[in-house]
Amino acid sequence: MKAGYNGEYRVFQSLKSLPEKEYLLFHDLRLFGSPFPFQMDILILTSSFLLILEVKNMAGEIFKCSAFTMERKSKKWICRTCLDISLDAHISALYDYLFLAIQCKKLLLSLKLNHSGHTRGSVYLLNSLLEG
Repeated sequence: MKAGYNGEYRVFQSLKSLPEKEYLLFHDLRLFGSPFPFQMDILILTSSFLLILEVKNMAGEIFKCSAFTMERKSKKWICRTCLDISLDAHISALYDYLFLAIQCKKLLLSLKLNHSGHTRGSVYLLNSLLEG
């Protein structure tokens, strides 16, 4: 656990070089108040976007194809770049998307930000966080 936290801390420290007036940084953010409390390693807020970072501190060589060019062939998903094969890449992508969408919504609601619109058309005004 210590190595993982140290990796998060090093990434967070390097992000502190971002201009404070433009970026609001949170490290080891834990949100409660729902049946499923959750933790984010690093959260970056700007007036334009929010970014959640899940940091891993691993040793050795890690290969991860950076291409997002999966193609469906013969009931399998195949990456055009690295030729990695997956039977359920689409399911993992949907789970990741849904988890992120739900957690972002919970975060925005917990911050009690001013916003316009409702449901899918909501626009949250993050500049009040940066001004304070």
